[in-house]
Amino acid sequence: MAGDDDQPAQPPPADTVEAINCGAVKLPDFWLSKPRLWFLQVEACFCTANITAARTLYDYAMQKLPHDVLESVADLVEDIAADDTAADCYKRLRDRLTGSFGDTE
Repeated sequence: MAGDDDQPAQPPPADTVEAINCGAVKLPDFWLSKPRLWFLQVEACFCTANITAARTLYDYAMQKLPHDVLESVADLVEDIAADDTAADCYKRLRDRLTGSFGDTE
């Protein structure tokens, strides 16, 4: 249409864009003896940063795992890496770590 070129491009609505400042979330180191408490603290960080995508939660949590912990869940990590659409990847990691480390209930 005539005149459309005169209009500046409009950004998409804010609710359709998930902007993440990669340096915005600083997670604590993994607590081997209290993984449930660690996940509660991590989830508070995610809430504050308004991060809700399962894969983003998973990726941030993975970055804080010590190598020995990561080795102990290598089968899970490899399964998730093979299926990058795994919508439950964060929950699977959280469930495995809380079931494998810390105090038993």
